[in-house]
Amino acid sequence: MNAEEIRIIISRLSALGYQEENLPSKENFLLLQKEEPFKQKLIIIGNSLQLAEEWRSFIIQAVLTKRSPRFPIVVGIIIFSHGEDRVEKTTLDYIAETPWVEVIWEEVGNKLVIRKPHFRWEIEDKVVFLASRHLQLLREQERTKAKEEVRLYPQPWLTYFLLMLNLAVFLVEIILGGSNKIGVLIQLGAKYNPRIWMGEYWRLLTPLLLHAGWEHFLFNSIALLQLGTLVERLFGKVRFFWIYLLSGIFGSVASALFRADTISVGASGAIFGLLGGLVYFSIRKPFTAKKLFGRNLWIMLGINLMLGFIIPGID
Repeated sequence: MNAEEIRIIISRLSALGYQEENLPSKENFLLLQKEEPFKQKLIIIGNSLQLAEEWRSFIIQAVLTKRSPRFPIVVGIIIFSHGEDRVEKTTLDYIAETPWVEVIWEEVGNKLVIRKPHFRWEIEDKVVFLASRHLQLLREQERTKAKEEVRLYPQPWLTYFLLMLNLAVFLVEIILGGSNKIGVLIQLGAKYNPRIWMGEYWRLLTPLLLHAGWEHFLFNSIALLQLGTLVERLFGKVRFFWIYLLSGIFGSVASALFRADTISVGASGAIFGLLGGLVYFSIRKPFTAKKLFGRNLWIMLGINLMLGFIIPGID
């Protein structure tokens, strides 16, 4: 469970009258306290990475700090898993044998399971069970929603059209003398500041279709195929078109302003715009994003950054 889910369970226990207490010397544990007629209850929350001696030390410290001369203290333990790590059985047995500990809950498979029951803790057990079940239902709803969203996305025909258009323009470059020839690139619309200042503002757009060499064309095509199909399916054709177009134009404008002495071509600005769209989507819907593209987003980002350094004419 993550920190937010742990806080939800704590809030449910707070509704029973438990109050969170602070013990500054022990930052890795949480302590809840509640006074009942004729007894005082403590709930100590920790994780599976903590050693048996750390648990015993904190339990003793909590009891000595919070005990009242009027009522006896009883202790409940909640152990959350840290990633895939489960608490060791020896640690669990050690905690169970510690004085004052009457009940233990352990996280198993994203739900809390009671390991040491006690009749005095039946109400807390029901609250913990219901809170854990509620979190499970929320996760299942997120998974269902993510699957439904994936089925709603249209086919990325616009991305395929752009790929074919880029291929056609690249073949024209080769026919006219080669995609590495500066004269050919300027003739077809490369970003060339002297011409832009003379009024050829369309040169802010045409570099998106030009490529300097087959390596540049190949990597940009792969990036557009992987990223473009995703962005078009996630955002739709209209928003994909504007993300691609405006990012590419702004990239050309930035190049004209900050790399005025460079003749440049390529759709790197547009590609980074698509990456930005996927970053935005992964922030808004992280579960769906992880299922759809996972680490591929960062791999493509690294490839495009690398191309900007090793291939001339790309900025």
